[in-house]
Amino acid sequence: LQESEARLRSIYEAVSDAIFVIDPHADRIVEVNPRASTLLGFSRQELCGMRISAIHPKERELLNDIANKMVTTGHSRDDGFTCRKKDERHIPVEISFSPLQLKGRNLVLAMVRDITERKEREAALENMVVDAQEAQARIEAQAAELVAQAESLAQARDAAVSAAAAKSDFLANMSHELRTPLNGMLGFAELIEQESLGPIGHERYAEFIKIIGQSGRHLLTVINDILDYSKIEAGKLELDPVAFDLSQVADSTVMLLE
Repeated sequence: LQESEARLRSIYEAVSDAIFVIDPHADRIVEVNPRASTLLGFSRQELCGMRISAIHPKERELLNDIANKMVTTGHSRDDGFTCRKKDERHIPVEISFSPLQLKGRNLVLAMVRDITERKEREAALENMVVDAQEAQARIEAQAAELVAQAESLAQARDAAVSAAAAKSDFLANMSHELRTPLNGMLGFAELIEQESLGPIGHERYAEFIKIIGQSGRHLLTVINDILDYSKIEAGKLELDPVAFDLSQVADSTVMLLE
C-alpha cells in the first residue's frame, strides 16, 4: 500500500497539468501539485486553504455549479475559464473535473492546463480568416468593378463603332450628292473650254472657263479625299500610284490662289 501511494504521489507531482483537489462546499482548495504552484506563482502553502473564487474570480458561480454537479454526475471538461496568477494576470485555462472520495469527503479533482498558446493560435487563425474574408470581399468588389468597367468600355466601343459607321455613311452620301452636280458642271465647262459648239467670243472667257474647270476638279479631288479618309478609318483604303507633272500641279495651285 505504501509503495502504491508513493507511486501515485510521484505521478501526482510529475504530471504536466496543474492539479487542484477542491472542496466545492467549503469553497476551498485542499491540495495542489507542484505544477499548480508553477502555473499560478503561489506557493503550496498559499494555495492550500485558499478560496476557489480567489483564483477564479470571474467564474465563481459557474465553477461552483460545475464542481457540485461533479459530485453526482461524473467527469466534465471546460475551456472557458481563466485563472488569476499571483501577479494579477489572468490566463486562459482548460479544466477537467472529476469527483474524488477522500476520507469520507466528497471532493473534486480539477486538472488545469494553460491554453494561452492555443488561444493565441486560435485568435491568430480567426484574424487570418477575417483577413481572408476581407481580402475576398475586396477581390469580389474589384472584380465587379472591372466587369462594370468592361461593360462600360464595350458600350463606348459599340457607340464609337456606330458613330464611325454613321459618319462614313454620311460622308459617302454627301460625296455622292456633291459629285453628281459637280461632274455635270465639269462636263459643260470642258465643252465650253473646247469650244465644241463654236467660238467663245472673248479670250478672257476662255481663261475663266479654264479656271472653273480647274476649281471644279480641285473640289472633286477634295471630295475624293474625304472619301479616302473614311476608307482609311475603315481600313479599306487601296493605294493607286500614278505619274503626274509636278510643275503643272504647282502652276494650277498658284492659279487657284491668284
